[in-house]
Order: sequence, then C-alpha cells, then structure tokens
Amino acid sequence: MATPVPNTCAAVNNLLIQETGRIAGEINKRLVRRNPIIGLVPKKEFPNGLGYVISNLTFERALPASSEDTWTQVQPSDDTAGVNGCLPPVEAITFGETLRTFFLTHKAFETPDFCIQDIQTSYQFERQIERMVEVLAKVTEWEIGNHYYNKYIQICGHKLTVSTTGVVDNGSSAFDTGTLPNGELTQGVLEDIYMTLFREGTDESAIGRVDGGDVYLLVTGSETSRAIVRDNPDIRQDIRFAFQGMGDNNTLIQSLGEARSYGGFKHLQMPYPPRYSYDGTKYVRVEPFVKVAATKGFKWELNSLYKTAPYQVSYIFLPNVAYCNVFNQVSNVAGMTFNPNLDYLGRFTWINEWHRTCNPDRTIGYFRAIMKDAFEPIHPELGYAIMHANCGVDLALQGCPS
Repeated sequence: MATPVPNTCAAVNNLLIQETGRIAGEINKRLVRRNPIIGLVPKKEFPNGLGYVISNLTFERALPASSEDTWTQVQPSDDTAGVNGCLPPVEAITFGETLRTFFLTHKAFETPDFCIQDIQTSYQFERQIERMVEVLAKVTEWEIGNHYYNKYIQICGHKLTVSTTGVVDNGSSAFDTGTLPNGELTQGVLEDIYMTLFREGTDESAIGRVDGGDVYLLVTGSETSRAIVRDNPDIRQDIRFAFQGMGDNNTLIQSLGEARSYGGFKHLQMPYPPRYSYDGTKYVRVEPFVKVAATKGFKWELNSLYKTAPYQVSYIFLPNVAYCNVFNQVSNVAGMTFNPNLDYLGRFTWINEWHRTCNPDRTIGYFRAIMKDAFEPIHPELGYAIMHANCGVDLALQGCPS
C-alpha cells in the first residue's frame, strides 16, 4: 500500500511521457523567436544600500531667453546719462533640474515537482529533460523581452496615436482613446519624429550615420516595415533607382523579417510586435499564442486573433531613454552566507532541498527562476511609442487572366 502524501506537501505529477506504445525517433521541440529588445537595453548593476526606490538627477539644458537680436549698441561712457561703455546689459541665465524615481520589480517562475522514479521510468528521460531545459530558457527570454518592452513603453515621454485624420501625442500618459489608431504608420510620421529627435541633439543616441545624417532604430513588425517602403509609390521609385543593379540587396525585394533602412531609420523587425484590441474603455493586449491541451499538459499555439488584431505598437529605440538596473545579490554579509547562485536574470536552476516530511530522501525537485531589476528613466523625452493600425499583409488577390 502506497504511503499517503501529507497535505502540507506539494503535489507531484509525472509530466514526462511514459512509453506504453512504442515512441519512435527523436524528441522534437517547438520554440519562439528571439525578442531583439533584450540585447538593446543598456544594463548596469542596481546599487546596494540605497533602498528600494532611488532617484536620479538630470541637469537640464540652459539657453538665452530669446533668439531675437537683443544686443545693444556700445555708447561712450557718460556718467550724467548713466552710460558705462565697459558694462554691457546683463541677462541672468537660469538653470533647471529634473528628479526622477525608479524602483525594483521582481517575478519568479517555478515548474511542478519532479520525482526521480517518475523520471527514470520515462521514455528517453535524459533527452526529455534536455528539451525541457531548452524550453524553459525560452520562457525566460519571452518574459524578459516583454518586460523590457513594457517598461520602455511606460517610460517613453511621447505616446502617439496615428489615425487617418492626424497624430495625437499623449505625452507620457497612456495612448489616446478619443480617436482610435486607424491610420497606418507612414514614412511621413517617422520623418516628423526624426526632425524632433534631430533638434533635441540626439546624435549620440543614433545607431549610425549615413551621408552625415543620423540613423535611428525603428522597432516594428515585418508587415509594417515592408508597407512603409512599398505602399508609397514615390518611396518605391526612390528605392528602385537608389538600389538599381544591386540584385538581392534591393530593399524592395528583401525578405520579410530582414533588416532594411530608409529615410533616416533602420527597421528592426520584431517577430511578435505588440498588438491590441479595444474593449470600449481601454486597449487590450492580444497574445501571439494561446494555451491549449496537449497529449500531456499544455502547449501554446499561434493565436488567430493576433494576426487580425486591429492595432499595433511600434517604437523608436534610443539607448539613453532608459537603463535596466539588474539586482545583484551579495552572498556574504558579516559572516552570514546566502545563496551565491542567484543571478536575477531568469536563469532556471534545479532546486532539490531536504525536507523531513515531504522530501526526506531528496528524490523530489523542481526548476526555479527569479528576475529582479529596476528600469531607470534617463531621457524619457526622447522615447517615442506609436500605436497605429495593423494592416497585415496585402494579399494582392486577383482573378485569372481571360
């Protein structure tokens, strides 16, 4: 008779496939594509000893009060008239400072418990565990990518909503809901942003220069990137002549997902650009995948609603909009030791702790990952997030020739 499990212990379920009928060949896997923002956001260490909430100080630019000609003609000194030729009129320069706060946020993942007996009796158990570890790494990558996106968009000082009648800039607040974003992201919208960034003096934030002009990074979906350069006949003609004779390097015929540059922007194409619907009061994120039952446990399938979601967010990435301060735990404080293996970047580690009642023989364990960081706003006024229509791919359907 099996020993009953105490109610205080975690349930143990065998998540690995047992071989009841023969299972042939390799154990396959399904993963997701990498989110490019993970490698873009600058990272540094969260400072110790300053509390959970920290502030930074920006010393703002200072300029004269007017661009008009306010210089006065020099006159000979005349004490009776109160004129001193050696003393020009003085304009006082004023300074400004901005204080911004940021704080730690955290999240953890855990798998169900695994029992060594269940593992050993499973089909190709070592290979199944290897595949599981690979999938877990993608779980972290997916989470970190979305976390970085969410924080970057929150910090952006300009949230634009593009409609067919104009562009609304809601500043650092949420995207405008008064006029829904039924307009495409166009090169004209990008050029308007470009000129603002150019006048802000952001040459150090550009990812490069072409013919003396700054090039900024547009992070968007592949469909939107292609539409920007192909749907406008004038742009298409410009590119056709500019890339004439370059074969496969011609921007017009590059594959979906391939990086392209035009008009001061390099297009970094996201495999899963954030898309939204509107429920009458707020924008609702539409997930690229949905959870459904598998032979054992669950799997994530592409969401058909994601493809047709009406709205999408693209953004201009500048590295000095925000920094990610990663928490770094010390392992020894005045002789007190703590777990030295935590990196707070979501790396899954195997946990197999002794417990007299629930794990007396250390035959049960689980995977755990923990993430902790603080996104620090540096220059939010340079951050642009753009909500626009998701127009999908032009199928260019046509009937058969007669």
